[in-house]
Amino acid sequence: MGPLSREGSFKIPSVGLVYLSGLTLKQAENRVKSKLSRFYSGLVSAEGKEQNTFCVLTLGKVRTLGVYVVGEVRKPGSYILPAYASSLDGLYRAGGPALSGTFRNIRLIRRGKEISRLDVYDYFRNGNPSSQVRLQDLDVIVVDVYGPRVSLEGGFKLAKIFEIKEKESLADLLDYAGGFKASARQDCLRIRRLRNSVKKIFTVCQKDYEKFILEGGDLIIADTIRSDFLRQVEIQGAVESPGTYEWKSGLKITDLLEKASGLSEGAFLLRVLVHRRIPDGRTQVFGVHLGKIMSGEAADVELQEGDRVEIRFHGDILPEEQVFIEGGVGSPGAYPYYKGMTVEDLVLMAGGLGVGAEFNRVEIAHIPEGANLQAEVNLISIKPDLSIQKAAFGVPLRAYDRVSIRRVGGWNQDRRVLITGAVRYPGYYVLQSTHETLSEMVNRAGGLVTDAYPKGGYVLRTFSENIFNKDSLSLQTQNARSYLSVRVEKALGKNSSKHNVVLRPGDILHIPKTLQEVRVRGAVLNPTAIMYQSSYSFKDYVRMAGGYKQSAYPRGAYINYPNGSSRTPRNFLFFKIYPRVEPGSVIEVPLRPFERYRLSPQEWVALGSGMGTLALLALSVLERSQGIGNN
Repeated sequence: MGPLSREGSFKIPSVGLVYLSGLTLKQAENRVKSKLSRFYSGLVSAEGKEQNTFCVLTLGKVRTLGVYVVGEVRKPGSYILPAYASSLDGLYRAGGPALSGTFRNIRLIRRGKEISRLDVYDYFRNGNPSSQVRLQDLDVIVVDVYGPRVSLEGGFKLAKIFEIKEKESLADLLDYAGGFKASARQDCLRIRRLRNSVKKIFTVCQKDYEKFILEGGDLIIADTIRSDFLRQVEIQGAVESPGTYEWKSGLKITDLLEKASGLSEGAFLLRVLVHRRIPDGRTQVFGVHLGKIMSGEAADVELQEGDRVEIRFHGDILPEEQVFIEGGVGSPGAYPYYKGMTVEDLVLMAGGLGVGAEFNRVEIAHIPEGANLQAEVNLISIKPDLSIQKAAFGVPLRAYDRVSIRRVGGWNQDRRVLITGAVRYPGYYVLQSTHETLSEMVNRAGGLVTDAYPKGGYVLRTFSENIFNKDSLSLQTQNARSYLSVRVEKALGKNSSKHNVVLRPGDILHIPKTLQEVRVRGAVLNPTAIMYQSSYSFKDYVRMAGGYKQSAYPRGAYINYPNGSSRTPRNFLFFKIYPRVEPGSVIEVPLRPFERYRLSPQEWVALGSGMGTLALLALSVLERSQGIGNN
């Protein structure tokens, strides 16, 4: 038929104008069908005649309208909305009220007049459709500043801040908050109120919830119910099912033990503690001999409501006896001791003998009780199958014995060294003997490649240092790698050279390829890397890096060579001799230890003026003192 006009009508040939403004789609379809039925009799079913003509009205394109959302909203402005949009749709498009905006009093202005107010609480809580007014073109939605607010704390389902209207009661607020949690005390609430700089507190009980009128700034507190159960007793410790159980009059300790599925293995029965709260609020603790109670030698103890029974394990009362093993075993350390324990048992518990263990020297030390008694030390031999020469030592272990299985002297499980860089076959190599030298290791690695630079080679070695720990009062070993002062090129030249050092397990031997640069670092104007030239001296390289900074300390400059060694310039008579520069070297220029401050001309003038003023003041004081003395 075509689009509707601005007045909400459209023209049907032979029928005329049909007005549909303000109608729903179903109502519009019925009106159009009513108009057409005068010309098409088959549109309406009649008696004895079926409907054979149909009319269906569809919505092809929705008309839009422009509205304004202003005030305390997140994104105020103008919005294009569909013609069926409501005030809540416009509010949603603007991001909803801001923190400072109201949720209870949102106004809709049309042609300068207020036509409705929206209460968001009422709509979302009760689904009241009367607050939803359909928008029209150029409508204005105004969100004012929020009204009075109250806060909820404690056992509410929604413990938040709520905006209230005038004359709203505590019952209304509970409805907005969704009611109480199951753990909340519901019979009474506490309300804190500040009025005219005076703080007040009210206790409102359930029968007065609908009568109590809220005010802005009120703080409503719902206390939580105590977690303690009524008519309960508790048992802890060495029982199969520790926990809380029902108390009944006449309940005794043995009855409670039966409810807790009995004692656990290792329970300490000589003294069981009963914790009982007495009327003045303090806790009284007394002990009972559970072993005698269970055997009938002592009377059973009747428990009171709230009692807590504590049964300890033997291990909690008496320290667990141990034995110790150290040295060449899989897992050295402390292990539980049991009667009849042997060295074979302890070695097996410690993971067996380790590689490098000395079988013929196993030491067992026993320290008797008493400060002045001498320790008993015995030596035995042990075989790989853990059997022991009984003739040498046939006594079982005793509590706190210490077994020491020594390792073979000089034995090391990891005897590898690492060789990297310009050799034919770099990688890890196991030392063939304890006196294998640097040159022999290079030969095993296939020798040097054509572009190797042995002058830059170095050896890194791990050194151990014992440091005293004040906290644990013990010595701790720390390992650190450092350069070994050797000249690799000389070591490879002669086997008898002092630089042809004997390698140790863990050493790292590196031989670089040919180096072409010299780096200059530290207090120079342009720290950089410079291509090596044999004709350049130490000073030439510093000059090519821009020279020294004003804060530099030239006398402390030094050079680091690729092999890890360092040299500083030295004085000879009136001359300074700088060290030779080699490829791969690094020239370091440090800062001055301290920089003497230089005064500017303005500061010199100010200093001189201050000193002159101070001198005049001193002369004036001196003259006055002399005048007073003459008088």
